[in-house]
Amino acid sequence: MYNKSKLFSKWWIRFVLAITVSLLVSEYGSPTNLFLRLHTWDFYNEYATTLVITVLIVEWVHYFHYWLERKFDWRAATTERLLLQILLTFIAPALLVYMLASLYFFAHGLNIHKTDYLYYAYPFIVVLISLLNFLYITVPAFLSSLKEKPLHQLEQDIDSLQKTDVLPVAEQSTTEPVGTQYREFVLALKGSDNVKLLVEDIGCIFILNSVVFARTYDRQAYILSNSLDELENELDPRNFFRANRKLIVHFKAFNAYSDAGYGKLELSIEPSPDVPTTVSQLKARTFKEWLDR
Repeated sequence: MYNKSKLFSKWWIRFVLAITVSLLVSEYGSPTNLFLRLHTWDFYNEYATTLVITVLIVEWVHYFHYWLERKFDWRAATTERLLLQILLTFIAPALLVYMLASLYFFAHGLNIHKTDYLYYAYPFIVVLISLLNFLYITVPAFLSSLKEKPLHQLEQDIDSLQKTDVLPVAEQSTTEPVGTQYREFVLALKGSDNVKLLVEDIGCIFILNSVVFARTYDRQAYILSNSLDELENELDPRNFFRANRKLIVHFKAFNAYSDAGYGKLELSIEPSPDVPTTVSQLKARTFKEWLDR
Protein backbone atom coordinates (compact mmCIF):
# COMPACT_ATOMS: atom_id res chain seq x y z
CA MET A 1 0.00 0.00 0.00
CA TYR A 2 1.22 3.46 -0.86
CA ASN A 3 0.17 5.73 1.97
CA LYS A 4 0.01 9.43 1.71
CA SER A 5 1.46 11.30 4.62
CA LYS A 6 -0.99 11.43 7.51
CA LEU A 7 0.47 14.18 9.61
CA PHE A 8 -2.28 14.12 12.22
CA SER A 9 -2.09 10.34 12.72
CA LYS A 10 0.79 11.05 15.11
CA TRP A 11 -0.76 11.44 18.57
CA TRP A 12 1.89 13.86 19.85
CA ILE A 13 1.17 16.29 17.01
CA ARG A 14 -2.51 16.26 17.93
CA PHE A 15 -1.61 16.78 21.58
CA VAL A 16 0.67 19.73 20.83
CA LEU A 17 -2.11 21.17 18.69
CA ALA A 18 -4.57 20.74 21.59
CA ILE A 19 -2.17 22.44 24.03
CA THR A 20 -1.73 25.42 21.69
CA VAL A 21 -5.44 25.77 20.92
CA SER A 22 -6.34 25.48 24.63
CA LEU A 23 -4.00 28.35 25.47
CA LEU A 24 -5.51 30.51 22.72
CA VAL A 25 -9.06 29.77 23.91
CA SER A 26 -8.18 30.42 27.57
CA GLU A 27 -6.56 33.76 26.81
CA TYR A 28 -9.00 34.93 24.13
CA GLY A 29 -10.70 38.07 25.39
CA SER A 30 -8.92 37.97 28.77
CA PRO A 31 -8.15 41.50 30.08
CA THR A 32 -5.30 40.20 32.28
CA ASN A 33 -1.77 39.62 31.04
CA LEU A 34 -0.87 35.95 30.59
CA PHE A 35 2.24 36.18 32.76
CA LEU A 36 0.17 37.56 35.62
CA ARG A 37 -2.45 34.84 35.20
CA LEU A 38 0.24 32.17 35.41
CA HIS A 39 0.51 32.96 39.12
CA THR A 40 -3.18 32.30 39.81
CA TRP A 41 -5.01 29.03 40.50
CA ASP A 42 -7.95 30.12 38.34
CA PHE A 43 -5.74 30.07 35.24
CA TYR A 44 -4.69 26.44 35.71
CA ASN A 45 -8.21 25.37 36.60
CA GLU A 46 -9.61 26.98 33.48
CA TYR A 47 -6.74 25.86 31.27
CA ALA A 48 -6.93 22.22 32.44
CA THR A 49 -10.66 22.11 31.68
CA THR A 50 -10.14 23.74 28.30
CA LEU A 51 -7.35 21.29 27.48
CA VAL A 52 -9.52 18.26 28.30
CA ILE A 53 -12.33 19.58 26.11
CA THR A 54 -9.91 20.43 23.29
CA VAL A 55 -8.30 16.99 23.35
CA LEU A 56 -11.75 15.38 23.14
CA ILE A 57 -12.70 17.59 20.19
CA VAL A 58 -9.44 17.01 18.31
CA GLU A 59 -9.74 13.25 18.79
CA TRP A 60 -13.38 13.37 17.73
CA VAL A 61 -12.54 15.20 14.50
CA HIS A 62 -9.54 12.92 13.91
CA TYR A 63 -11.54 9.71 14.32
CA PHE A 64 -14.50 10.71 12.18
CA HIS A 65 -12.39 12.35 9.48
CA TYR A 66 -10.44 9.15 8.82
CA TRP A 67 -13.59 7.07 9.18
CA LEU A 68 -15.12 9.17 6.40
CA GLU A 69 -11.89 8.84 4.38
CA ARG A 70 -12.33 5.07 4.41
CA LYS A 71 -16.06 5.02 3.75
CA PHE A 72 -16.84 7.99 1.48
CA ASP A 73 -14.44 9.10 -1.22
CA TRP A 74 -14.72 12.81 -2.10
CA ARG A 75 -15.07 12.18 -5.83
CA ALA A 76 -17.09 8.97 -5.66
CA ALA A 77 -19.65 10.24 -3.13
CA THR A 78 -19.24 14.01 -3.05
CA THR A 79 -22.64 14.95 -1.64
CA GLU A 80 -22.69 12.27 1.07
CA ARG A 81 -19.12 13.04 2.07
CA LEU A 82 -19.73 16.80 2.28
CA LEU A 83 -22.90 16.42 4.36
CA LEU A 84 -21.34 13.88 6.73
CA GLN A 85 -18.14 15.91 7.01
CA ILE A 86 -20.15 18.96 8.10
CA LEU A 87 -22.37 16.93 10.44
CA LEU A 88 -19.74 14.72 12.11
CA THR A 89 -16.63 16.92 12.16
CA PHE A 90 -18.16 20.39 12.52
CA ILE A 91 -21.70 20.48 13.91
CA ALA A 92 -21.28 17.52 16.29
CA PRO A 93 -18.03 18.77 17.92
CA ALA A 94 -19.46 22.29 18.16
CA LEU A 95 -22.46 20.90 20.07
CA LEU A 96 -20.14 18.77 22.20
CA VAL A 97 -18.15 21.87 23.18
CA TYR A 98 -21.37 23.65 24.14
CA MET A 99 -22.54 20.75 26.33
CA LEU A 100 -19.18 20.29 28.05
CA ALA A 101 -18.80 24.03 28.66
CA SER A 102 -22.33 24.17 30.07
CA LEU A 103 -21.46 21.32 32.41
CA TYR A 104 -18.30 23.18 33.52
CA PHE A 105 -20.20 26.37 34.31
CA PHE A 106 -22.97 24.41 36.04
CA ALA A 107 -20.37 22.73 38.27
CA HIS A 108 -19.24 26.22 39.30
CA GLY A 109 -22.80 27.36 39.99
CA LEU A 110 -23.15 29.44 36.81
CA ASN A 111 -25.57 29.47 33.89
CA ILE A 112 -23.64 29.52 30.63
CA HIS A 113 -26.27 31.82 29.09
CA LYS A 114 -25.56 34.43 31.76
CA THR A 115 -21.84 34.55 30.97
CA ASP A 116 -19.97 36.07 28.05
CA TYR A 117 -18.72 32.62 26.95
CA LEU A 118 -21.23 32.27 24.11
CA TYR A 119 -20.39 35.77 22.84
CA TYR A 120 -16.59 35.61 22.87
CA ALA A 121 -15.00 32.22 23.45
CA TYR A 122 -17.58 29.97 21.76
CA PRO A 123 -17.57 31.71 18.33
CA PHE A 124 -13.78 31.62 18.46
CA ILE A 125 -13.90 27.86 19.17
CA VAL A 126 -16.26 27.30 16.24
CA VAL A 127 -13.78 29.09 13.98
CA LEU A 128 -10.99 26.88 15.31
CA ILE A 129 -13.05 23.74 14.59
CA SER A 130 -13.51 24.97 11.02
CA LEU A 131 -9.77 25.56 10.75
CA LEU A 132 -9.09 22.07 12.12
CA ASN A 133 -11.29 20.55 9.43
CA PHE A 134 -9.50 22.61 6.80
CA LEU A 135 -6.12 21.35 8.01
CA TYR A 136 -7.25 17.72 8.07
CA ILE A 137 -8.48 17.95 4.49
CA THR A 138 -5.69 20.01 2.91
CA VAL A 139 -2.42 19.28 4.77
CA PRO A 140 -2.13 15.53 3.92
CA ALA A 141 -2.83 16.23 0.25
CA PHE A 142 -0.26 19.04 0.21
CA LEU A 143 2.45 16.95 1.88
CA SER A 144 1.70 14.07 -0.45
CA SER A 145 2.13 16.29 -3.50
CA LEU A 146 5.60 17.23 -2.23
CA LYS A 147 6.78 13.76 -1.26
CA GLU A 148 5.14 11.33 -3.64
CA LYS A 149 4.92 10.77 -7.34
CA PRO A 150 1.55 11.08 -9.04
CA LEU A 151 -0.50 7.91 -9.30
CA HIS A 152 0.00 7.60 -13.07
CA GLN A 153 3.78 8.00 -12.69
CA LEU A 154 3.86 5.25 -10.08
CA GLU A 155 2.04 2.97 -12.51
CA GLN A 156 4.48 3.82 -15.30
CA ASP A 157 7.43 3.02 -13.03
CA ILE A 158 5.92 -0.32 -12.04
CA ASP A 159 5.16 -1.16 -15.67
CA SER A 160 8.77 -0.37 -16.57
CA LEU A 161 10.04 -2.68 -13.82
CA GLN A 162 7.73 -5.43 -14.97
CA LYS A 163 9.00 -5.11 -18.52
CA THR A 164 12.63 -5.35 -17.42
CA ASP A 165 11.83 -8.54 -15.51
CA VAL A 166 10.37 -10.31 -18.56
CA LEU A 167 12.66 -12.97 -20.03
CA PRO A 168 13.92 -12.56 -23.60
CA VAL A 169 11.64 -14.09 -26.21
CA ALA A 170 14.08 -16.88 -26.94
CA GLU A 171 14.07 -17.96 -23.29
CA GLN A 172 10.31 -17.80 -22.69
CA SER A 173 8.26 -20.93 -22.40
CA THR A 174 6.76 -22.07 -25.70
CA THR A 175 3.68 -23.49 -24.00
CA GLU A 176 2.05 -20.05 -23.93
CA PRO A 177 2.20 -17.27 -26.54
CA VAL A 178 4.12 -14.11 -25.79
CA GLY A 179 1.96 -11.22 -24.61
CA THR A 180 -0.67 -13.19 -22.66
CA GLN A 181 0.31 -11.77 -19.26
CA TYR A 182 -2.48 -9.66 -17.81
CA ARG A 183 -2.65 -7.26 -14.92
CA GLU A 184 -2.70 -8.77 -11.45
CA PHE A 185 -3.28 -5.43 -9.70
CA VAL A 186 -3.92 -1.76 -10.34
CA LEU A 187 -2.88 1.30 -8.37
CA ALA A 188 -5.94 3.08 -7.03
CA LEU A 189 -6.81 6.14 -4.99
CA LYS A 190 -8.87 5.62 -1.82
CA GLY A 191 -9.40 8.75 0.26
CA SER A 192 -5.90 10.11 0.81
CA ASP A 193 -4.14 6.78 0.08
CA ASN A 194 -2.66 5.27 -3.07
CA VAL A 195 -3.33 1.56 -2.70
CA LYS A 196 -2.44 -1.65 -4.49
CA LEU A 197 -5.75 -3.20 -5.59
CA LEU A 198 -5.77 -6.83 -6.72
CA VAL A 199 -7.89 -7.35 -9.85
CA GLU A 200 -9.41 -10.49 -8.33
CA ASP A 201 -11.02 -8.25 -5.70
CA ILE A 202 -12.67 -6.01 -8.31
CA GLY A 203 -16.31 -6.71 -9.12
CA CYS A 204 -16.78 -3.99 -11.72
CA ILE A 205 -15.08 -0.95 -13.20
CA PHE A 206 -17.08 2.03 -14.45
CA ILE A 207 -16.70 5.63 -15.50
CA LEU A 208 -18.80 8.35 -13.88
CA ASN A 209 -18.40 12.08 -14.48
CA SER A 210 -15.17 11.41 -16.41
CA VAL A 211 -13.67 9.56 -13.40
CA VAL A 212 -12.92 5.82 -13.56
CA PHE A 213 -13.91 3.82 -10.46
CA ALA A 214 -13.25 0.23 -9.40
CA ARG A 215 -15.79 -1.27 -7.01
CA THR A 216 -14.72 -4.25 -4.91
CA TYR A 217 -16.86 -7.04 -3.52
CA ASP A 218 -17.07 -5.28 -0.15
CA ARG A 219 -18.71 -2.37 -2.05
CA GLN A 220 -15.77 0.02 -1.61
CA ALA A 221 -15.10 2.42 -4.50
CA TYR A 222 -11.56 3.26 -5.65
CA ILE A 223 -10.45 5.84 -8.20
CA LEU A 224 -8.25 4.61 -11.06
CA SER A 225 -5.96 6.63 -13.32
CA ASN A 226 -6.41 4.20 -16.23
CA SER A 227 -9.02 4.59 -18.95
CA LEU A 228 -11.57 1.83 -19.57
CA ASP A 229 -9.99 1.18 -22.98
CA GLU A 230 -6.59 0.59 -21.36
CA LEU A 231 -8.06 -1.68 -18.72
CA GLU A 232 -10.06 -3.64 -21.28
CA ASN A 233 -6.80 -4.53 -23.06
CA GLU A 234 -4.78 -5.18 -19.88
CA LEU A 235 -7.25 -7.34 -17.92
CA ASP A 236 -7.80 -11.04 -18.57
CA PRO A 237 -10.74 -11.28 -21.01
CA ARG A 238 -11.77 -14.60 -19.48
CA ASN A 239 -12.57 -12.79 -16.26
CA PHE A 240 -13.54 -9.28 -17.42
CA PHE A 241 -16.06 -8.23 -20.06
CA ARG A 242 -16.62 -4.75 -21.49
CA ALA A 243 -20.41 -4.58 -21.15
CA ASN A 244 -20.75 -1.08 -22.61
CA ARG A 245 -18.72 2.09 -23.04
CA LYS A 246 -19.06 2.89 -19.33
CA LEU A 247 -18.73 -0.52 -17.68
CA ILE A 248 -16.40 -3.50 -17.33
CA VAL A 249 -17.75 -6.41 -15.29
CA HIS A 250 -16.00 -9.35 -13.60
CA PHE A 251 -17.36 -12.85 -14.19
CA LYS A 252 -17.83 -13.47 -10.46
CA ALA A 253 -19.86 -10.25 -10.09
CA PHE A 254 -22.44 -11.35 -12.68
CA ASN A 255 -25.66 -12.79 -11.26
CA ALA A 256 -28.22 -12.82 -14.07
CA TYR A 257 -29.45 -11.03 -17.15
CA SER A 258 -32.87 -10.17 -18.52
CA ASP A 259 -34.24 -9.08 -21.89
CA ALA A 260 -34.09 -5.30 -22.21
CA GLY A 261 -35.82 -5.19 -25.59
CA TYR A 262 -34.47 -4.85 -29.13
CA GLY A 263 -31.94 -7.59 -28.48
CA LYS A 264 -30.34 -5.80 -25.52
CA LEU A 265 -29.56 -7.43 -22.18
CA GLU A 266 -29.90 -5.93 -18.70
CA LEU A 267 -27.31 -7.32 -16.29
CA SER A 268 -27.70 -7.96 -12.58
CA ILE A 269 -24.32 -7.30 -10.98
CA GLU A 270 -23.17 -7.45 -7.37
CA PRO A 271 -21.52 -5.17 -6.40
CA SER A 272 -23.63 -2.88 -8.55
CA PRO A 273 -22.03 0.03 -10.44
CA ASP A 274 -23.37 3.59 -10.57
CA VAL A 275 -23.95 3.41 -14.33
CA PRO A 276 -26.35 1.49 -16.61
CA THR A 277 -25.63 -2.22 -16.92
CA THR A 278 -27.11 -2.69 -20.39
CA VAL A 279 -25.36 -4.80 -23.02
CA SER A 280 -26.09 -3.65 -26.58
CA GLN A 281 -27.61 -5.86 -29.26
CA LEU A 282 -24.25 -6.03 -31.04
CA LYS A 283 -22.49 -7.31 -27.91
CA ALA A 284 -25.27 -9.54 -26.59
CA ARG A 285 -24.15 -12.66 -28.47
CA THR A 286 -20.49 -12.14 -27.49
CA PHE A 287 -21.53 -11.72 -23.88
CA LYS A 288 -23.47 -15.01 -23.89
CA GLU A 289 -20.48 -16.78 -25.43
CA TRP A 290 -18.29 -15.27 -22.68
CA LEU A 291 -20.63 -16.77 -20.07
CA ASP A 292 -20.66 -20.19 -21.72
CA ARG A 293 -17.49 -21.72 -20.27
